[in-house]
Amino acid sequence: MSLNKDFNLKRLNRYVTTAWDSGAIPVIVLTKSDLVTDLEDYLSQVESEHMGIEIIACSALNGAGFDRLNKRLVEHRTIALVGSSGAGKSTLLNYLAGEEIQTTSGIRDDDSRGRHTTTSRFLLPVGDAWIIDTPGMRELQLWADSESLDTTFTDIKELTANCRFNNCTHNNEPGCAVTAALADGTLSTQRWAEYTKLQKELAYLERKANPVSQRQYMKAIIKKYKKK
Repeated sequence: MSLNKDFNLKRLNRYVTTAWDSGAIPVIVLTKSDLVTDLEDYLSQVESEHMGIEIIACSALNGAGFDRLNKRLVEHRTIALVGSSGAGKSTLLNYLAGEEIQTTSGIRDDDSRGRHTTTSRFLLPVGDAWIIDTPGMRELQLWADSESLDTTFTDIKELTANCRFNNCTHNNEPGCAVTAALADGTLSTQRWAEYTKLQKELAYLERKANPVSQRQYMKAIIKKYKKK
Protein backbone atom coordinates (compact mmCIF):
# COMPACT_ATOMS: atom_id res chain seq x y z
CA MET A 1 0.00 0.00 0.00
CA SER A 2 1.43 3.36 -1.00
CA LEU A 3 1.75 6.33 1.33
CA ASN A 4 -0.31 8.71 -0.78
CA LYS A 5 -4.07 8.98 -1.28
CA ASP A 6 -4.15 5.19 -1.68
CA PHE A 7 -3.44 4.72 2.06
CA ASN A 8 -6.55 3.19 3.61
CA LEU A 9 -6.57 1.11 6.80
CA LYS A 10 -9.96 -0.44 6.03
CA ARG A 11 -8.72 -1.76 2.70
CA LEU A 12 -5.54 -2.96 4.39
CA ASN A 13 -7.66 -5.03 6.79
CA ARG A 14 -9.22 -6.77 3.79
CA TYR A 15 -5.84 -7.55 2.25
CA VAL A 16 -4.49 -8.96 5.52
CA THR A 17 -7.61 -11.08 6.14
CA THR A 18 -7.42 -12.48 2.60
CA ALA A 19 -3.72 -13.25 3.02
CA TRP A 20 -4.30 -15.17 6.26
CA ASP A 21 -7.15 -17.10 4.64
CA SER A 22 -4.92 -18.14 1.72
CA GLY A 23 -2.42 -19.72 4.08
CA ALA A 24 0.24 -17.09 3.35
CA ILE A 25 2.12 -15.06 5.95
CA PRO A 26 1.28 -11.39 5.33
CA VAL A 27 3.96 -8.72 5.24
CA ILE A 28 2.74 -5.14 4.99
CA VAL A 29 4.83 -3.08 2.57
CA LEU A 30 4.25 0.67 2.61
CA THR A 31 5.64 2.04 -0.65
CA LYS A 32 6.59 5.61 -1.60
CA SER A 33 7.77 6.48 1.91
CA ASP A 34 9.63 9.44 0.40
CA LEU A 35 6.27 11.19 -0.10
CA VAL A 36 5.59 11.68 3.61
CA THR A 37 7.32 13.62 6.35
CA ASP A 38 5.43 11.89 9.18
CA LEU A 39 6.36 8.28 8.41
CA GLU A 40 6.33 7.29 12.09
CA ASP A 41 2.68 8.33 12.33
CA TYR A 42 1.74 6.05 9.42
CA LEU A 43 3.73 3.18 10.92
CA SER A 44 2.03 3.72 14.27
CA GLN A 45 -1.42 3.59 12.65
CA VAL A 46 -0.65 0.31 10.90
CA GLU A 47 1.05 -1.24 13.93
CA SER A 48 -1.95 -0.45 16.13
CA GLU A 49 -4.18 -2.39 13.72
CA HIS A 50 -1.83 -5.27 12.89
CA MET A 51 0.39 -6.08 15.83
CA GLY A 52 2.81 -8.92 15.16
CA ILE A 53 2.87 -8.49 11.37
CA GLU A 54 6.11 -7.29 9.81
CA ILE A 55 5.75 -3.79 8.37
CA ILE A 56 8.28 -2.45 5.86
CA ALA A 57 8.28 1.14 4.62
CA CYS A 58 10.24 1.53 1.41
CA SER A 59 11.00 3.94 -1.40
CA ALA A 60 12.27 3.12 -4.88
CA LEU A 61 13.45 6.73 -5.09
CA ASN A 62 16.03 6.52 -2.31
CA GLY A 63 16.24 2.76 -1.69
CA ALA A 64 14.92 2.95 1.87
CA GLY A 65 13.61 -0.36 3.21
CA PHE A 66 14.85 -2.52 0.34
CA ASP A 67 17.55 -4.12 2.49
CA ARG A 68 14.76 -5.71 4.54
CA LEU A 69 12.82 -6.73 1.42
CA ASN A 70 15.89 -8.37 -0.12
CA LYS A 71 16.27 -10.56 2.96
CA ARG A 72 12.90 -12.14 2.13
CA LEU A 73 14.11 -13.35 -1.28
CA VAL A 74 15.17 -16.76 -0.01
CA GLU A 75 15.23 -20.07 -1.86
CA HIS A 76 11.97 -22.01 -2.26
CA ARG A 77 9.86 -18.99 -1.26
CA THR A 78 7.04 -17.62 -3.41
CA ILE A 79 5.95 -14.03 -2.80
CA ALA A 80 2.74 -12.49 -4.15
CA LEU A 81 2.52 -8.71 -4.55
CA VAL A 82 -1.05 -7.58 -3.92
CA GLY A 83 -2.37 -4.04 -3.81
CA SER A 84 -4.24 -1.25 -5.51
CA SER A 85 -3.45 0.00 -8.98
CA GLY A 86 -0.64 2.54 -8.73
CA ALA A 87 0.62 1.28 -5.36
CA GLY A 88 4.05 0.66 -6.87
CA LYS A 89 4.09 -3.15 -7.08
CA SER A 90 5.80 -3.29 -10.47
CA THR A 91 8.30 -0.59 -9.46
CA LEU A 92 9.07 -2.58 -6.33
CA LEU A 93 9.56 -5.73 -8.41
CA ASN A 94 11.92 -3.96 -10.83
CA TYR A 95 13.99 -2.57 -7.96
CA LEU A 96 14.34 -6.00 -6.34
CA ALA A 97 15.26 -7.60 -9.68
CA GLY A 98 17.81 -4.90 -10.47
CA GLU A 99 16.35 -4.42 -13.94
CA GLU A 100 13.12 -3.33 -15.60
CA ILE A 101 11.19 -6.55 -16.07
CA GLN A 102 7.76 -4.94 -15.71
CA THR A 103 6.54 -1.76 -17.39
CA THR A 104 5.52 1.03 -15.03
CA SER A 105 3.53 4.24 -15.48
CA GLY A 106 2.54 7.26 -13.45
CA ILE A 107 -0.57 7.82 -11.35
CA ARG A 108 -3.40 10.31 -11.68
CA ASP A 109 -2.82 13.49 -9.70
CA ASP A 110 -6.41 13.80 -8.47
CA ASP A 111 -6.73 10.46 -6.66
CA SER A 112 -3.26 8.80 -6.87
CA ARG A 113 -4.78 5.86 -8.75
CA GLY A 114 -2.76 3.93 -11.29
CA ARG A 115 -3.53 3.11 -14.90
CA HIS A 116 -3.45 -0.70 -14.73
CA THR A 117 0.04 -1.11 -16.22
CA THR A 118 0.03 -4.77 -15.14
CA THR A 119 -3.02 -6.44 -16.65
CA SER A 120 -2.24 -10.10 -15.97
CA ARG A 121 -0.39 -12.19 -13.39
CA PHE A 122 3.29 -12.97 -13.85
CA LEU A 123 5.45 -15.47 -11.96
CA LEU A 124 9.04 -14.26 -12.13
CA PRO A 125 12.33 -15.48 -10.62
CA VAL A 126 13.94 -12.78 -8.48
CA GLY A 127 17.07 -13.67 -6.55
CA ASP A 128 16.53 -17.11 -5.03
CA ALA A 129 12.76 -16.61 -4.76
CA TRP A 130 9.77 -16.40 -7.08
CA ILE A 131 7.53 -13.32 -7.15
CA ILE A 132 3.98 -13.13 -8.46
CA ASP A 133 3.14 -9.66 -9.76
CA THR A 134 -0.63 -9.15 -9.89
CA PRO A 135 -2.84 -6.51 -11.55
CA GLY A 136 -3.86 -3.60 -9.35
CA MET A 137 -7.25 -3.95 -7.72
CA ARG A 138 -9.90 -1.24 -7.62
CA GLU A 139 -11.97 -3.21 -5.12
CA LEU A 140 -11.25 -6.27 -2.99
CA GLN A 141 -14.13 -8.68 -2.48
CA LEU A 142 -13.63 -10.48 0.81
CA TRP A 143 -13.39 -14.26 0.42
CA ALA A 144 -12.36 -15.68 3.76
CA ASP A 145 -13.75 -17.34 6.87
CA SER A 146 -14.37 -16.16 10.42
CA GLU A 147 -11.10 -17.71 11.61
CA SER A 148 -9.08 -15.56 9.20
CA LEU A 149 -11.03 -12.49 10.29
CA ASP A 150 -10.26 -13.27 13.93
CA THR A 151 -6.57 -13.60 13.06
CA THR A 152 -6.64 -10.10 11.59
CA PHE A 153 -8.54 -8.69 14.58
CA THR A 154 -6.83 -10.63 17.37
CA ASP A 155 -7.42 -7.80 19.86
CA ILE A 156 -11.19 -8.03 19.38
CA LYS A 157 -11.12 -11.83 19.47
CA GLU A 158 -9.39 -11.67 22.86
CA LEU A 159 -11.95 -9.17 24.15
CA THR A 160 -14.94 -11.30 23.12
CA ALA A 161 -13.39 -14.27 24.92
CA ASN A 162 -13.52 -12.25 28.15
CA CYS A 163 -17.24 -11.45 27.98
CA ARG A 164 -19.30 -12.87 30.85
CA PHE A 165 -21.66 -14.71 28.50
CA ASN A 166 -20.57 -16.96 25.63
CA ASN A 167 -23.47 -15.74 23.46
CA CYS A 168 -22.85 -12.06 24.19
CA THR A 169 -24.04 -9.79 21.36
CA HIS A 170 -21.87 -6.91 22.65
CA ASN A 171 -24.80 -4.53 22.97
CA ASN A 172 -26.29 -4.16 26.44
CA GLU A 173 -25.27 -7.35 28.24
CA PRO A 174 -23.64 -7.01 31.68
CA GLY A 175 -20.00 -8.02 31.82
CA CYS A 176 -19.37 -7.35 28.12
CA ALA A 177 -15.64 -6.83 27.59
CA VAL A 178 -16.21 -5.19 24.20
CA THR A 179 -18.56 -2.45 25.42
CA ALA A 180 -16.20 -1.83 28.34
CA ALA A 181 -13.25 -1.45 25.96
CA LEU A 182 -15.26 0.91 23.75
CA ALA A 183 -16.23 2.97 26.78
CA ASP A 184 -12.68 3.41 28.10
CA GLY A 185 -11.13 3.90 24.65
CA THR A 186 -9.08 0.70 24.66
CA LEU A 187 -10.96 -0.30 21.50
CA SER A 188 -11.70 2.42 18.96
CA THR A 189 -15.21 2.73 17.58
CA GLN A 190 -13.76 2.80 14.04
CA ARG A 191 -11.98 -0.54 14.48
CA TRP A 192 -15.07 -2.15 16.02
CA ALA A 193 -17.24 -0.81 13.19
CA GLU A 194 -14.84 -2.22 10.59
CA TYR A 195 -14.81 -5.61 12.32
CA THR A 196 -18.61 -5.86 12.50
CA LYS A 197 -18.90 -4.70 8.88
CA LEU A 198 -16.57 -7.46 7.68
CA GLN A 199 -18.38 -9.96 9.91
CA LYS A 200 -21.68 -9.12 8.22
CA GLU A 201 -20.06 -9.34 4.78
CA LEU A 202 -18.68 -12.80 5.54
CA ALA A 203 -22.04 -13.93 6.90
CA TYR A 204 -23.73 -12.73 3.71
CA LEU A 205 -21.23 -14.59 1.52
CA GLU A 206 -21.71 -17.76 3.55
CA ARG A 207 -25.50 -17.50 3.20
CA LYS A 208 -25.16 -16.79 -0.51
CA ALA A 209 -23.16 -19.99 -0.92
CA ASN A 210 -25.69 -21.97 1.12
CA PRO A 211 -29.35 -21.62 -0.01
CA VAL A 212 -30.61 -23.37 3.14
CA SER A 213 -28.86 -20.84 5.38
CA GLN A 214 -30.23 -18.00 3.26
CA ARG A 215 -33.82 -19.26 3.64
CA GLN A 216 -33.38 -19.68 7.39
CA TYR A 217 -32.00 -16.16 7.64
CA MET A 218 -34.93 -14.68 5.71
CA LYS A 219 -37.43 -16.59 7.86
CA ALA A 220 -35.79 -15.20 10.99
CA ILE A 221 -35.98 -11.65 9.59
CA ILE A 222 -39.66 -12.03 8.68
CA LYS A 223 -40.45 -13.50 12.12
CA LYS A 224 -38.65 -10.62 13.82
CA TYR A 225 -40.66 -7.96 11.97
CA LYS A 226 -43.96 -9.75 12.52
CA LYS A 227 -43.42 -9.41 16.27
CA LYS A 228 -43.18 -5.62 15.99
